[in-house]
Amino acid sequence: MKDKLWRVAVMAAIVAIAWFGGTPEGLKPQVWQLFGIYLATIVGLVLKPFPVPITVLLGVATSSILLSNTKDVLAGYSNTALWLIFAAFALSVAFGKTGLGHRIAYHLVRLFGSTTLRLGYVTAFLDLILSPATPSNTARAAGIVYPINLSIAEAVGSYPGETAKKAGAYLLQNGYFATKVTSFLFATAMAPNYLALDFITKLTGVSLNWAQWAAAMFVPGFIMLMLIPLIGYMYERPSVKDIDNKKIAADGLAELGPMKASEKGLIAIALLAIVGWVLPT
Repeated sequence: MKDKLWRVAVMAAIVAIAWFGGTPEGLKPQVWQLFGIYLATIVGLVLKPFPVPITVLLGVATSSILLSNTKDVLAGYSNTALWLIFAAFALSVAFGKTGLGHRIAYHLVRLFGSTTLRLGYVTAFLDLILSPATPSNTARAAGIVYPINLSIAEAVGSYPGETAKKAGAYLLQNGYFATKVTSFLFATAMAPNYLALDFITKLTGVSLNWAQWAAAMFVPGFIMLMLIPLIGYMYERPSVKDIDNKKIAADGLAELGPMKASEKGLIAIALLAIVGWVLPT
């Protein structure tokens, strides 16, 4: 409790200084006070006295109460792109929590991952499959794809250092570059995509829906996704060529157990969400 209190005290002190420490010349008091609340919120996100959503809501509530600007503060939440991204983020968390993302990965490994090069393409296609419903490429690449690649590398005895060239260096590097491509393939594959599109629409009047974005990006994105595993393979030259993918997949699926109702429900929700995004509104 004491540890949490000093973090809250730091946030409160920033707001107090902005309120009672005077206003810089050329600024209106309300603008400087709002900056103080904003800065305190950012500091709160770093110090983490509370979970991130609570810290953000605390900043919104403080501004509404002290500055009586509730209407202005909540105006941004009327943006439909913001709520679409929020919904997709919820799906991305669910892919990790339910284990569905890992289950899909192990099935792909079992079907196609008999060589190191094929595993590179498995990584790329796994990221591609998950990307429409996971706008956090960190959650997708680090939370689902990376652990699978790491376990495969360790299974063939590839660790950082002298054994990295066996397979680990290639698999992990390939995963990094693959997610860079899938992040722009779909509007919901990365949070900034829809925000950038919203700014472009306001500035130029040019608007794209989800399907139009995917159609425009498909050809260059798919070509890049096909080339990345091959180019990485030629550059890294992993010494381990063949992988016992059947055993790796069997062990992974055994650990996950039978498919849960939550996974089946997530499949239905994700498909409905994608269909909703594809259909023009």
